[in-house]
Amino acid sequence: MRILIVAHGYPPREPGVWTRHLVHELRTRHSVWVYARTGDPGRAEREQWDEPDGTTGVRRVNVLDVDPLHRFADHRHPGIDALFAAYLDEVQPDVVHLEHTIGLSATMVHAARARGIPVVLSLYDYWLVCQRAFLLRHDGSTCAGPDRADDCVACVEGPATMPLAPRLLLHDARIAQMRGLLDAASIVTACSQSLQQSISRLLALPPGAVRHVELGVPPLAAPVVHRPSTRVRVAYLGVIAAHKGVHTLARAAALLGDLDVEVRLHGAPMADNVAEVRAVCDRIVVEPSYSRDELPAILARTDIVVLPSLAAETFSFAVREAARADVAVIASRVGALPEFIRDGETGLLVTPGDAAELAGAIRRLVTDPALRHRLATTHLPIRPVAEYAAEMEGLYAEAVGAQGAPA
Repeated sequence: MRILIVAHGYPPREPGVWTRHLVHELRTRHSVWVYARTGDPGRAEREQWDEPDGTTGVRRVNVLDVDPLHRFADHRHPGIDALFAAYLDEVQPDVVHLEHTIGLSATMVHAARARGIPVVLSLYDYWLVCQRAFLLRHDGSTCAGPDRADDCVACVEGPATMPLAPRLLLHDARIAQMRGLLDAASIVTACSQSLQQSISRLLALPPGAVRHVELGVPPLAAPVVHRPSTRVRVAYLGVIAAHKGVHTLARAAALLGDLDVEVRLHGAPMADNVAEVRAVCDRIVVEPSYSRDELPAILARTDIVVLPSLAAETFSFAVREAARADVAVIASRVGALPEFIRDGETGLLVTPGDAAELAGAIRRLVTDPALRHRLATTHLPIRPVAEYAAEMEGLYAEAVGAQGAPA
Protein backbone atom coordinates (compact mmCIF):
# COMPACT_ATOMS: atom_id res chain seq x y z
CA MET A 1 0.00 0.00 0.00
CA ARG A 2 0.92 3.63 -0.44
CA ILE A 3 0.33 5.21 2.98
CA LEU A 4 0.46 8.90 3.89
CA ILE A 5 0.70 9.73 7.59
CA VAL A 6 -0.14 13.27 8.74
CA ALA A 7 1.27 14.48 12.07
CA HIS A 8 1.45 17.75 14.00
CA GLY A 9 5.14 17.08 14.62
CA TYR A 10 7.80 14.58 13.67
CA PRO A 11 11.29 13.84 15.03
CA PRO A 12 13.92 15.02 15.23
CA ARG A 13 12.49 18.55 15.12
CA GLU A 14 9.50 17.75 17.34
CA PRO A 15 8.27 14.94 19.59
CA GLY A 16 6.55 11.97 18.02
CA VAL A 17 8.71 8.95 18.75
CA TRP A 18 5.83 6.48 18.46
CA THR A 19 4.86 7.94 15.06
CA ARG A 20 8.40 7.53 13.76
CA HIS A 21 8.54 3.93 14.99
CA LEU A 22 5.17 3.24 13.34
CA VAL A 23 6.41 4.75 10.08
CA HIS A 24 9.64 2.76 10.11
CA GLU A 25 7.79 -0.48 10.92
CA LEU A 26 5.28 0.10 8.11
CA ARG A 27 8.08 0.89 5.66
CA THR A 28 9.33 -2.69 5.91
CA ARG A 29 6.23 -3.70 3.92
CA HIS A 30 4.75 -0.55 2.36
CA SER A 31 5.60 2.81 0.81
CA VAL A 32 5.04 5.42 3.53
CA TRP A 33 5.18 9.20 3.35
CA VAL A 34 4.90 11.71 6.22
CA TYR A 35 3.34 15.17 6.08
CA ALA A 36 4.26 17.03 9.27
CA ARG A 37 3.80 20.47 10.76
CA THR A 38 6.88 22.37 11.99
CA GLY A 39 7.09 25.74 13.74
CA ASP A 40 10.43 27.22 12.66
CA PRO A 41 10.63 31.01 13.25
CA GLY A 42 13.56 31.16 10.86
CA ARG A 43 11.42 30.08 7.92
CA ALA A 44 8.47 31.67 6.15
CA GLU A 45 4.88 30.88 7.05
CA ARG A 46 3.65 27.85 5.07
CA GLU A 47 7.11 27.21 3.62
CA GLN A 48 7.49 23.55 2.66
CA TRP A 49 10.57 21.37 2.32
CA ASP A 50 11.51 17.69 2.22
CA GLU A 51 13.78 15.88 4.66
CA PRO A 52 15.16 12.34 4.32
CA ASP A 53 13.65 9.69 6.56
CA GLY A 54 14.13 6.16 5.31
CA THR A 55 12.99 5.19 1.84
CA THR A 56 10.55 8.01 1.17
CA GLY A 57 10.91 11.01 3.45
CA VAL A 58 9.06 13.77 5.26
CA ARG A 59 7.36 16.82 3.76
CA ARG A 60 7.43 19.55 6.40
CA VAL A 61 5.15 22.59 6.36
CA ASN A 62 5.94 25.60 8.51
CA VAL A 63 3.01 26.90 10.57
CA LEU A 64 3.91 29.54 13.14
CA ASP A 65 0.38 30.10 14.47
CA VAL A 66 0.80 33.82 15.11
CA ASP A 67 -2.86 34.72 14.58
CA PRO A 68 -4.55 35.24 17.99
CA LEU A 69 -7.91 34.28 16.46
CA HIS A 70 -6.44 30.93 15.41
CA ARG A 71 -7.25 29.60 18.87
CA PHE A 72 -10.84 29.22 17.72
CA ALA A 73 -10.14 28.98 13.99
CA ASP A 74 -7.63 26.13 14.30
CA HIS A 75 -10.16 23.77 12.76
CA ARG A 76 -9.74 25.31 9.31
CA HIS A 77 -6.67 26.63 7.50
CA PRO A 78 -7.40 27.09 3.76
CA GLY A 79 -3.73 27.68 2.94
CA ILE A 80 -2.73 24.37 4.50
CA ASP A 81 -5.65 22.62 2.82
CA ALA A 82 -4.40 23.78 -0.59
CA LEU A 83 -0.81 22.70 0.08
CA PHE A 84 -1.97 19.33 1.34
CA ALA A 85 -4.20 18.81 -1.70
CA ALA A 86 -1.21 19.39 -3.96
CA TYR A 87 0.85 16.90 -1.95
CA LEU A 88 -1.91 14.31 -2.28
CA ASP A 89 -1.77 14.74 -6.06
CA GLU A 90 2.00 14.35 -5.94
CA VAL A 91 2.11 11.23 -3.73
CA GLN A 92 -1.22 9.63 -4.73
CA PRO A 93 -1.60 7.49 -1.59
CA ASP A 94 -4.03 4.61 -1.22
CA VAL A 95 -4.92 5.72 2.31
CA VAL A 96 -4.30 8.73 4.58
CA HIS A 97 -3.73 8.28 8.32
CA LEU A 98 -4.43 11.52 10.21
CA GLU A 99 -2.39 11.20 13.40
CA HIS A 100 -3.20 14.77 14.47
CA THR A 101 -4.17 17.99 12.69
CA ILE A 102 -3.58 20.46 15.53
CA GLY A 103 -1.52 23.30 14.09
CA LEU A 104 -2.52 22.16 10.61
CA SER A 105 -6.16 22.02 9.49
CA ALA A 106 -8.96 19.66 10.42
CA THR A 107 -10.48 20.23 7.00
CA MET A 108 -7.51 18.49 5.34
CA VAL A 109 -9.68 15.40 5.50
CA HIS A 110 -11.96 16.77 2.79
CA ALA A 111 -9.07 17.12 0.31
CA ALA A 112 -8.44 13.40 0.66
CA ARG A 113 -12.09 12.37 0.42
CA ALA A 114 -12.62 14.58 -2.64
CA ARG A 115 -9.98 12.44 -4.37
CA GLY A 116 -11.56 9.19 -3.29
CA ILE A 117 -8.81 8.48 -0.76
CA PRO A 118 -10.03 6.87 2.49
CA VAL A 119 -8.93 8.39 5.80
CA VAL A 120 -8.12 6.72 9.11
CA LEU A 121 -8.29 9.23 11.98
CA SER A 122 -6.51 8.55 15.28
CA LEU A 123 -7.42 10.37 18.50
CA TYR A 124 -4.82 10.87 21.23
CA ASP A 125 -6.39 13.67 23.30
CA TYR A 126 -9.55 15.76 23.68
CA TRP A 127 -8.65 18.37 21.07
CA LEU A 128 -11.77 17.60 19.02
CA VAL A 129 -13.98 18.88 21.84
CA CYS A 130 -11.59 20.99 23.94
CA GLN A 131 -9.42 23.81 22.66
CA ARG A 132 -6.99 23.19 25.53
CA ALA A 133 -6.97 19.44 24.73
CA PHE A 134 -7.01 18.37 28.40
CA LEU A 135 -10.60 19.11 29.56
CA LEU A 136 -9.12 21.28 32.31
CA ARG A 137 -10.07 24.86 33.14
CA HIS A 138 -7.57 27.62 33.90
CA ASP A 139 -7.94 27.05 37.63
CA GLY A 140 -7.06 23.36 37.27
CA SER A 141 -10.59 22.05 37.81
CA THR A 142 -11.87 19.35 35.50
CA CYS A 143 -14.37 20.13 32.76
CA ALA A 144 -17.20 17.80 31.78
CA GLY A 145 -17.11 18.94 28.16
CA PRO A 146 -18.28 21.66 25.77
CA ASP A 147 -21.88 21.91 26.95
CA ARG A 148 -21.83 25.72 26.95
CA ALA A 149 -20.00 27.62 24.23
CA ASP A 150 -19.50 30.70 26.42
CA ASP A 151 -17.71 28.53 29.01
CA CYS A 152 -15.28 27.30 26.35
CA VAL A 153 -14.68 30.82 25.07
CA ALA A 154 -13.95 32.14 28.56
CA CYS A 155 -11.65 29.21 29.32
CA VAL A 156 -9.55 29.56 26.18
CA GLU A 157 -9.48 33.31 25.74
CA GLY A 158 -9.35 34.45 29.36
CA PRO A 159 -10.00 38.21 29.35
CA ALA A 160 -11.99 39.16 26.28
CA THR A 161 -9.83 40.09 23.29
CA MET A 162 -12.75 40.50 20.89
CA PRO A 163 -16.55 40.79 21.22
CA LEU A 164 -18.27 37.71 22.62
CA ALA A 165 -20.62 37.09 19.69
CA PRO A 166 -17.87 36.50 17.06
CA ARG A 167 -16.02 34.24 19.48
CA LEU A 168 -19.16 32.17 20.04
CA LEU A 169 -19.63 31.85 16.29
CA LEU A 170 -16.02 30.69 15.88
CA HIS A 171 -16.50 28.15 18.66
CA ASP A 172 -19.70 26.77 17.12
CA ALA A 173 -18.04 26.59 13.70
CA ARG A 174 -15.13 24.70 15.21
CA ILE A 175 -17.36 22.08 16.83
CA ALA A 176 -19.27 21.65 13.55
CA GLN A 177 -16.04 21.19 11.59
CA MET A 178 -14.75 18.65 14.10
CA ARG A 179 -17.94 16.64 13.69
CA GLY A 180 -17.37 16.90 9.95
CA LEU A 181 -13.85 15.54 10.42
CA LEU A 182 -15.24 12.50 12.23
CA ASP A 183 -17.97 11.99 9.63
CA ALA A 184 -15.50 12.15 6.75
CA ALA A 185 -13.11 9.62 8.25
CA SER A 186 -13.57 6.02 7.17
CA ILE A 187 -12.31 4.71 10.51
CA VAL A 188 -11.75 6.55 13.82
CA THR A 189 -9.52 5.13 16.56
CA ALA A 190 -8.77 6.16 20.15
CA CYS A 191 -5.62 5.19 22.03
CA SER A 192 -7.45 4.22 25.23
CA GLN A 193 -10.84 2.97 26.34
CA SER A 194 -11.24 6.10 28.46
CA LEU A 195 -10.77 8.39 25.46
CA GLN A 196 -12.98 6.20 23.28
CA GLN A 197 -15.83 6.39 25.78
CA SER A 198 -15.42 10.11 26.53
CA ILE A 199 -15.35 11.26 22.90
CA SER A 200 -18.33 9.05 22.08
CA ARG A 201 -20.26 10.51 25.00
CA LEU A 202 -19.32 14.14 24.42
CA LEU A 203 -20.21 14.04 20.73
CA ALA A 204 -23.16 11.65 21.11
CA LEU A 205 -21.62 9.18 18.67
CA PRO A 206 -23.25 5.82 17.97
CA PRO A 207 -21.70 2.64 19.43
CA GLY A 208 -18.72 1.49 17.40
CA ALA A 209 -18.07 4.89 15.81
CA VAL A 210 -14.72 5.08 17.62
CA ARG A 211 -12.54 2.00 17.96
CA HIS A 212 -10.02 1.37 20.72
CA VAL A 213 -6.52 0.74 19.35
CA GLU A 214 -3.84 0.65 22.03
CA LEU A 215 -0.54 2.25 21.06
CA GLY A 216 2.70 0.31 20.79
CA VAL A 217 5.57 1.35 23.05
CA PRO A 218 8.96 1.70 21.34
CA PRO A 219 11.92 -0.08 22.97
CA LEU A 220 14.37 1.94 25.03
CA ALA A 221 17.74 2.81 23.57
CA ALA A 222 19.56 0.53 26.04
CA PRO A 223 18.81 -1.96 28.82
CA VAL A 224 18.06 -0.48 32.26
CA VAL A 225 20.76 -1.60 34.71
CA HIS A 226 19.65 -0.51 38.16
CA ARG A 227 22.12 1.31 40.40
CA PRO A 228 21.32 0.52 44.06
CA SER A 229 21.16 3.33 46.60
CA THR A 230 20.60 3.62 50.33
CA ARG A 231 18.03 6.34 49.60
CA VAL A 232 14.72 5.66 47.90
CA ARG A 233 14.60 7.74 44.72
CA VAL A 234 11.32 9.14 43.43
CA ALA A 235 11.07 10.65 39.95
CA TYR A 236 8.51 12.41 37.81
CA LEU A 237 8.96 12.04 34.03
CA GLY A 238 7.27 14.43 31.62
CA VAL A 239 6.50 18.06 30.97
CA ILE A 240 6.80 20.15 34.14
CA ALA A 241 3.34 21.66 33.94
CA ALA A 242 0.49 22.36 36.33
CA HIS A 243 -1.95 19.98 34.60
CA LYS A 244 0.55 17.16 35.15
CA GLY A 245 0.19 17.58 38.92
CA VAL A 246 3.78 18.61 39.69
CA HIS A 247 2.55 21.04 42.35
CA THR A 248 0.72 18.17 44.05
CA LEU A 249 3.96 16.19 44.07
CA ALA A 250 5.78 19.18 45.58
CA ARG A 251 3.21 19.46 48.37
CA ALA A 252 3.47 15.72 48.97
CA ALA A 253 7.26 15.88 49.14
CA ALA A 254 6.99 18.64 51.76
CA LEU A 255 5.09 16.16 53.95
CA LEU A 256 7.91 13.60 53.79
CA GLY A 257 10.58 15.56 55.63
CA ASP A 258 11.17 12.71 58.09
CA LEU A 259 12.08 10.24 55.32
CA ASP A 260 15.43 9.86 53.58
CA VAL A 261 13.95 10.13 50.11
CA GLU A 262 15.07 11.91 46.95
CA VAL A 263 12.44 13.54 44.73
CA ARG A 264 13.37 14.58 41.18
CA LEU A 265 11.51 16.18 38.29
CA HIS A 266 12.70 15.31 34.79
CA GLY A 267 11.28 17.19 31.83
CA ALA A 268 10.83 20.42 29.93
CA PRO A 269 9.49 23.25 32.11
CA MET A 270 6.41 25.26 31.18
CA ALA A 271 5.77 28.84 32.36
CA ASP A 272 6.80 29.46 35.99
CA ASN A 273 6.14 25.95 37.23
CA VAL A 274 9.72 25.20 38.29
CA ALA A 275 9.93 28.28 40.52
CA GLU A 276 6.49 27.54 41.95
CA VAL A 277 7.43 23.94 42.73
CA ARG A 278 10.65 24.97 44.43
CA ALA A 279 8.76 27.53 46.49
CA VAL A 280 6.51 24.76 47.80
CA CYS A 281 9.31 22.29 48.54
CA ASP A 282 12.96 23.20 48.21
CA ARG A 283 14.12 19.59 48.57
CA ILE A 284 12.89 18.73 45.07
CA VAL A 285 15.65 18.40 42.47
CA VAL A 286 14.71 19.74 39.04
CA GLU A 287 16.72 18.04 36.32
CA PRO A 288 17.20 19.36 32.78
CA SER A 289 14.97 18.27 29.96
CA TYR A 290 16.01 14.85 28.72
CA SER A 291 16.06 12.98 25.43
CA ARG A 292 14.58 9.51 25.09
CA ASP A 293 18.10 8.11 24.71
CA GLU A 294 18.80 9.28 28.27
CA LEU A 295 15.77 7.52 29.75
CA PRO A 296 17.51 4.20 30.57
CA ALA A 297 20.08 6.02 32.70
CA ILE A 298 17.35 7.99 34.50
CA LEU A 299 15.32 4.86 35.23
CA ALA A 300 18.45 3.07 36.42
CA ARG A 301 18.66 5.48 39.36
CA THR A 302 14.93 5.56 40.10
CA ASP A 303 12.94 3.38 42.51
CA ILE A 304 9.49 4.97 42.16
CA VAL A 305 7.97 6.87 39.24
CA VAL A 306 5.07 9.19 40.08
CA LEU A 307 2.55 10.52 37.56
CA PRO A 308 0.24 12.74 39.66
CA SER A 309 -1.73 14.14 36.73
CA LEU A 310 -4.76 16.37 37.24
CA ALA A 311 -5.86 15.98 33.63
CA ALA A 312 -7.57 12.89 32.27
CA GLU A 313 -4.52 11.25 30.70
CA THR A 314 -5.44 9.40 27.53
CA PHE A 315 -2.32 7.21 27.49
CA SER A 316 1.03 7.20 29.25
CA PHE A 317 4.32 6.04 27.82
CA ALA A 318 6.07 7.03 31.06
CA VAL A 319 4.25 4.54 33.29
CA ARG A 320 4.76 1.75 30.77
CA GLU A 321 8.44 2.51 30.36
CA ALA A 322 8.85 2.60 34.14
CA ALA A 323 7.00 -0.69 34.55
CA ARG A 324 9.04 -2.35 31.82
CA ALA A 325 12.19 -1.22 33.65
CA ASP A 326 10.97 -2.77 36.95
CA VAL A 327 10.31 0.58 38.60
CA ALA A 328 7.28 0.91 40.89
CA VAL A 329 4.58 3.35 39.73
CA ILE A 330 2.21 5.68 41.58
CA ALA A 331 -0.35 7.39 39.35
CA SER A 332 -3.53 9.43 39.57
CA ARG A 333 -6.84 7.63 39.44
CA VAL A 334 -7.94 9.52 36.34
CA GLY A 335 -8.45 8.99 32.62
CA ALA A 336 -6.67 6.02 31.10
CA LEU A 337 -4.11 5.54 33.87
CA PRO A 338 -6.20 2.89 35.71
CA GLU A 339 -6.33 0.88 32.48
CA PHE A 340 -2.65 0.01 33.00
CA ILE A 341 -2.12 0.61 36.73
CA ARG A 342 -4.30 -1.61 38.90
CA ASP A 343 -4.27 -0.36 42.46
CA GLY A 344 -2.32 -2.64 44.76
CA GLU A 345 -1.53 -5.08 41.94
CA THR A 346 0.63 -3.30 39.37
CA GLY A 347 1.09 0.03 41.16
CA LEU A 348 -0.72 2.46 43.42
CA LEU A 349 -3.49 4.87 42.42
CA VAL A 350 -4.24 8.14 44.22
CA THR A 351 -6.84 10.88 43.98
CA PRO A 352 -5.76 13.70 41.62
CA GLY A 353 -4.66 16.80 43.52
CA ASP A 354 -4.63 15.10 46.95
CA ALA A 355 -1.11 15.76 48.26
CA ALA A 356 -1.70 13.97 51.57
CA GLU A 357 -2.86 10.80 49.81
CA LEU A 358 0.09 10.97 47.41
CA ALA A 359 2.50 11.46 50.31
CA GLY A 360 0.95 8.44 52.01
CA ALA A 361 1.42 6.30 48.90
CA ILE A 362 5.06 7.35 48.57
CA ARG A 363 5.63 6.69 52.28
CA ARG A 364 4.06 3.25 51.91
CA LEU A 365 6.46 2.24 49.15
CA VAL A 366 9.49 3.82 50.83
CA THR A 367 8.90 1.98 54.11
CA ASP A 368 7.82 -1.35 52.58
CA PRO A 369 10.59 -2.60 50.26
CA ALA A 370 8.82 -5.92 49.68
CA LEU A 371 5.69 -4.17 48.40
CA ARG A 372 7.79 -1.83 46.30
CA HIS A 373 9.60 -4.79 44.72
CA ARG A 374 6.36 -6.70 44.06
CA LEU A 375 4.72 -3.73 42.34
CA ALA A 376 7.89 -2.96 40.39
CA THR A 377 8.09 -6.46 38.95
CA THR A 378 4.40 -6.94 38.15
CA HIS A 379 2.74 -5.20 35.23
CA LEU A 380 0.19 -5.76 32.50
CA PRO A 381 1.42 -6.65 29.00
CA ILE A 382 3.03 -3.77 27.11
CA ARG A 383 2.20 -3.72 23.43
CA PRO A 384 5.16 -3.71 21.01
CA VAL A 385 5.18 -1.32 18.05
CA ALA A 386 5.12 -4.22 15.57
CA GLU A 387 1.78 -5.43 16.95
CA TYR A 388 0.31 -1.92 16.84
CA ALA A 389 1.54 -1.44 13.27
CA ALA A 390 -0.02 -4.75 12.22
CA GLU A 391 -3.40 -3.67 13.59
CA MET A 392 -3.14 -0.33 11.80
CA GLU A 393 -2.26 -2.13 8.55
CA GLY A 394 -5.47 -4.10 8.90
CA LEU A 395 -7.46 -0.90 9.39
CA TYR A 396 -5.81 0.72 6.35
CA ALA A 397 -6.73 -2.33 4.25
CA GLU A 398 -10.28 -2.26 5.60
CA ALA A 399 -10.64 1.43 4.73
CA VAL A 400 -9.26 0.92 1.23
CA GLY A 401 -11.54 -2.07 0.68
CA ALA A 402 -14.59 -0.17 1.87
CA GLN A 403 -13.71 2.76 -0.39
CA GLY A 404 -13.56 0.47 -3.40
CA ALA A 405 -16.73 -1.45 -2.58
CA PRO A 406 -19.83 -0.70 -4.66
CA ALA A 407 -22.37 1.61 -3.06
